[in-house]
Amino acid sequence: MTSSWRTSERDLAVGYILAYGVIALGIGIPAALWAGWPLWLAVPVLIPVLGTFIYALQRALSSVAGGALARLTGSQVGGHDTRAHFGFSAVDALVVRGQIDAAIERLRVEQYAYEGHTGAEIAQRLGDLYLKRGVPEEAAQSYRRARRLWESVPGVEGREGRMYVTRRLLDLYEGPLANEAAAGRERERLASR
Repeated sequence: MTSSWRTSERDLAVGYILAYGVIALGIGIPAALWAGWPLWLAVPVLIPVLGTFIYALQRALSSVAGGALARLTGSQVGGHDTRAHFGFSAVDALVVRGQIDAAIERLRVEQYAYEGHTGAEIAQRLGDLYLKRGVPEEAAQSYRRARRLWESVPGVEGREGRMYVTRRLLDLYEGPLANEAAAGRERERLASR
């Protein structure tokens, strides 16, 4: 049985720290000897200390660069985006493997845990999967929730999200749900934007 504190992310961090520490020994050992440290003390102290310092510096620079790139391009490339924490890639993997019901269940479990952009995107993806599964009533309910959540998202992203779900709802009301009154309201929404 594996220990609960060990994860692949922690193992990777420890690997980086050790590798950076070993690489830094080329500078650290001469500096330690110059300072009068005995060699038997320098090596076991310098590997974790220098490795941790370089690893922390690398993570900080990566986060700053990712954030700057995100502000520049309007997309997230690392850092602390809540969408990354939700795990859409796991849902996408289920869909690619054809496990639509498992993907729907994962989104259904999480749909009320998030608000704002993440919550809107979860509801929108859930609606898309319900459509793929052939359940238009559930899809419409998810799209309506997504639209309410997109209302709280400012800027172009929120507007595009609202437009997307409005078009999907219009398709549903004109098609399988056959609700002309609701379709008319969706057409008015599209015309007013």
